[in-house]
Amino acid sequence: MDDDDRKETDESTERYWKEFVRTGKVKDYLRYALGMRDE
Repeated sequence: MDDDDRKETDESTERYWKEFVRTGKVKDYLRYALGMRDE
């Protein structure tokens, strides 16, 4: 894997996380994860 491929992957991951945070899915996921752990 060369630097260009890694840079492209990092950018797409960052874009995905920004969308994930913007849509509020992080809170839903954390609530789900914490709920699973508490059981």
